[in-house]
Amino acid sequence: MGKLKVLLVSDLHGSNAAYMKLSNVPQFYGVKDVIFAGDLLGKALVPIIDMGDHYEANGEKIKKGNIEDAIKRIRNAGQYPFMTSIDEYEKIREDRSYMERLFKDIAINELDRVLNIIEERFRKAGARLYIMPGNDDYPETIDVLNKHRSEVLIPIEGEAASIGDYSIIGLGYSNKTPWNTPREMSEDELWQSLDKLMNGVDDPRRTIVAVHVPPIDTSIDLAPRLTSDMRPIIRGGEVEMMHVGSIAVRKILETYAPIIGLHGHIHESGGVDYVESKESRIPVLNAGSEYNFGVLRGILIQIDNGKLINYLPTKG
Repeated sequence: MGKLKVLLVSDLHGSNAAYMKLSNVPQFYGVKDVIFAGDLLGKALVPIIDMGDHYEANGEKIKKGNIEDAIKRIRNAGQYPFMTSIDEYEKIREDRSYMERLFKDIAINELDRVLNIIEERFRKAGARLYIMPGNDDYPETIDVLNKHRSEVLIPIEGEAASIGDYSIIGLGYSNKTPWNTPREMSEDELWQSLDKLMNGVDDPRRTIVAVHVPPIDTSIDLAPRLTSDMRPIIRGGEVEMMHVGSIAVRKILETYAPIIGLHGHIHESGGVDYVESKESRIPVLNAGSEYNFGVLRGILIQIDNGKLINYLPTKG
């Protein structure tokens, strides 16, 4: 089994700045293989209302001459600016279904745009992007990824693919969350989906497992404990944390003993931990995310002879 150098990224959530940094990864980090472990779309639509002598967005007044800077700032934070009139803004406020359709159309079109740029730059660099949606992404996101499917951009949602001398499987669903996001599964459904994928590869021990949600009871699945009204619980001046990862993902790792588990989902818990199986100690990694600041976080990973030999967190 040969050497493999990859960069793990996740949870860019529509940040234009983070996506543009991703497009330059092969040149900047000298890697040919990048794995994007889900959550591609942004989370908010920001109407920019034309008030005549100025614009307003998020309650902020914007001078006509400053609108391009404001649009750039909104896009880099992973939100979608939308130029509108007062009348249309009122329609957006009153008609939730119209707002959701508008958001989805803009988000999908923006993803298509950035993937065009990434595909062009990766192709020039002779690099590949292995990519899947996450739990926050609409099902239509898969259609966009399949549109770009090529030797450069390789969708791995519910699929197995080759990566160097190894196999990789991908699943972007999460276990159930308090947020009722578009792509969630029960633990039993997660197990069945992952078990089927692992049974479809030649050798699970020569396989990279890329699952958006991390395994439960690790240092990479800690998220704030929430109140019934979805606010973080503060004790002793600190946010109380809890394990929110997947039981099924942990069981898959323990059962099949793959090379490594690559994850995202929990933005504040980037890092590295290990899951013990009867055969080996499986490293599990989460790049973390600071997409809202336009930051691209990642982990450079080196695999040799079927084992993780080195890793380096990155931030740019």
